[in-house]
Amino acid sequence: MQWQKCNARPVGRAGICSTRKGAFFCALRDVDGILRIQIGADDLTEPWPAVRETNRQLADQSFGLLAGLNKRNGMVSLLSRGVNGKILYAWIDTEQPIEAVEWQETGRLSGNGLVLCERCQGGLEAFCTDEAGQIWHMWTNRENVWSDWQCLGGPVQNSFSVTNNEEGFPQLLCLDQNGRLATRRHHNDGMWGDWTDLGIGGLR
Repeated sequence: MQWQKCNARPVGRAGICSTRKGAFFCALRDVDGILRIQIGADDLTEPWPAVRETNRQLADQSFGLLAGLNKRNGMVSLLSRGVNGKILYAWIDTEQPIEAVEWQETGRLSGNGLVLCERCQGGLEAFCTDEAGQIWHMWTNRENVWSDWQCLGGPVQNSFSVTNNEEGFPQLLCLDQNGRLATRRHHNDGMWGDWTDLGIGGLR
């Protein structure tokens, strides 16, 4: 494998996922604040197409993007942060020409972390922390609408990680305020379990 430089300079994270047909999807904001999206390109050294944002004034131009495929309807969701600190989302139909992106506000301020997870049932789930270190999450329901934010507790130190466990549901890993590794997992009955201390301490 040989690394090649892409013809784009992102600010923050680039949102990467696959489309409903399995094609490569990447969305980023470049150093000039322009939203650029590439789908299924074999040569990423070519210029990346710019995409218009109908309400660009809502978006924090210094913040990166996250992307995830909602397998229930085949749409890709983008997440970012607004100028007022609230988390934004937008939906993209990758089967149609992408003429513009329209951001929608959620009711949650982003703290130290923002993570997007593709759920086993096909939907999406987003996680973030508030200024007090509490973890919050929202998810797409069966109508493919983002839910309200709900608190999963904390507080946690700095960032956290999310993965799908052996049951195929999201599981959180984080450091608590005492520097101990803790986890909380979503079960197949639709409920979240309690926080569990994994017995590993002295971490930062």
